[in-house]
Parts: sequence; structure tokens; C-alpha cells
Amino acid sequence: NWYSDDVAICLKDGEDLKADANLLFKNGMLVEALEKYESVTQKLNQLASRALLEEEEGKNESYIVALRNNVLLNAAITAKKLRDFTGAKKHLEKIPEDKRSFKAKMLKGCILVDENEFDLAKEAFRELLTEIAAEGKEDEETRGEKKKEIERELARVKQFQKRALEEMRNKFRGKL
Repeated sequence: NWYSDDVAICLKDGEDLKADANLLFKNGMLVEALEKYESVTQKLNQLASRALLEEEEGKNESYIVALRNNVLLNAAITAKKLRDFTGAKKHLEKIPEDKRSFKAKMLKGCILVDENEFDLAKEAFRELLTEIAAEGKEDEETRGEKKKEIERELARVKQFQKRALEEMRNKFRGKL
């Protein structure tokens, strides 16, 4: 019972539910996985509030929030795979800006590409490039890998943008 059981027991249950959702995702049961992720997120929200109130200094609260953010990221990935871009963005937006991982920020840019929001996608990727250049906490090799990944996505955006423009030109050729 997430309302009365010890926080540590609820945390273990949350981790198990996340693992169940991950398994559903791996088995291609995306709708079921998304439902499970959303259910776990709600429970972790309640648990974080409870932990903050019940425990001294909310010692488990930061772990609960980190787990919740990870579940939200998985839910966003699942929603994107289901081509529910609005839902995917909503899940990402629930992760506080200062707690968003590199993967979450990359996902946001990829969703914008899928929505044909090429200028916004380029802006998101360029902001991420700037952020990585300013970070000093990672080793040079890791930053280099992230930079290459972003540059690949920027090239992909350029390719999609070019293709969309060509399709538009073909569509209106001779009609204006």
C-alpha cells in the first residue's frame, strides 16, 4: 500500500513496476508499457510528497524524484514510438528543466524533427551543443561523443528540411 507502507518498501515496488514497464516496452507492448509508466509516475509523485513530510530531511526524496524523472523519460520515449508527440512532450515537460538529462534533451529535439518543427529542433540541438561546451564535469571523450550525436541530428534535420521543401515545390509546381 503506497499510502501506509514504509517508503523503502514503496521505492522497491516502484523500481519493480518500472522494470515491468521496461519489459513490456522491450516486448513491443507499447500501449501497456506507457500505461504502466504513467501509473508508476503518479505513485512516485505521491510517494515523494509523503517522503518529504514523513522523513527527516527527505532523505529518500531525491532518489524518488530521480526515479520518477527516469520513468517520465521512458514514458516520453514510449509515446514518441507510438507517434504521440504531444504526449511525449508532456512527459518531458514534467521533468524539471535543471534535472533533464542529455538523453531527455536529445529526445525533445528528435520529437520536434518528427513534428516537422525543423527550426525549433535546430534551436534545441544548438542549445544542447552550447550547454555541452560549457560543461566541465565530463571527460573530453564523452563530450566529443555527445557533440557528434548532436551534429548527426542537425544533419538529419537539414536533410528532412530539404526534403520537405522539395515536396512542397513539387506539390505546387505549375499551380502558382
